[in-house]
Amino acid sequence: MNVRTSELAKPVRVVQVLAWTTVALALPLVFLGAHVTTNRFGMIDPVGYRGPLYFLLNWADQGMAWLIEHGHRQFGFFVGMSAIAFVAASWLLRSSRLVRVLSALVLGMVIVQGLLGIFRIELHALYGQNLAWIHGCFAQLVFAVMVLAAVSSGGEPAYAQPSRPLRRAGLHAVVFVYLQLVLGGLMRHFPSPLVLRLHLLGAFAVTASLVWLAVKSRSVDPLVYNRLAIVVYLLLAFQVMLGTESFFSWYPRYRDLTNELTESSGMKVTRTIHYLVGTLIFATSCVFALRTHQALKHAEAPA
Repeated sequence: MNVRTSELAKPVRVVQVLAWTTVALALPLVFLGAHVTTNRFGMIDPVGYRGPLYFLLNWADQGMAWLIEHGHRQFGFFVGMSAIAFVAASWLLRSSRLVRVLSALVLGMVIVQGLLGIFRIELHALYGQNLAWIHGCFAQLVFAVMVLAAVSSGGEPAYAQPSRPLRRAGLHAVVFVYLQLVLGGLMRHFPSPLVLRLHLLGAFAVTASLVWLAVKSRSVDPLVYNRLAIVVYLLLAFQVMLGTESFFSWYPRYRDLTNELTESSGMKVTRTIHYLVGTLIFATSCVFALRTHQALKHAEAPA
């Protein structure tokens, strides 16, 4: 019996490693993509698609702008290959239905995101920054689904006390966080005093939704929900600090939009990390919402 159990556990472990490998490779991809936007490097190479060997053959003679932009593309190839391995393993090794569906969704979204990245360059003359903004907003969804797939690949969770109000609070937090990310994208691509004000108001809405989520989660098993909540709140506190620093550095620009803002390299990295932490908050909120939904579904399932 023990041998049989061990044999059955091996495929799950392989799938789990591949799922988290995809997430790990996506983190530098997100960071470099955000840094491309921060530094306005999106059109440093006017050709939308380059083969995976192009970077290795040409990197030595290029400047930092080219290296960051093409480093982003290179990690896109790595994530794509990892996603293919993940979906193949999850289906061939007979993972749970949820993991198989999520793995296929991850691969499909990675393909769409790659095409958006190509179109963002090739169609820049027609659509300007609009496709770049959509590319950034869709990246948040892709990364969140990757994290959901990786978490789900670990098997059945330890279900806590089900709560419909907690599930609603989790879903509301997901919606508010994503809308705030969309506003943040608008601010990065189409800065204006109105967008700045909306983004600041969105920060209050996100904080309120997450605090409400904390209030609702106190009544359930802390080992399942509250640890997730702690991660969210630590990320939120860090995000507020980054957002405050970014606001005061950008404030002169919003007083006079015709004035070019001179930023230090450290300030640009701060704004990029601000984007990355927002991505992590959104993904963690999605995991929280998934767990509350699973708990209710498990409780309502026939015995």
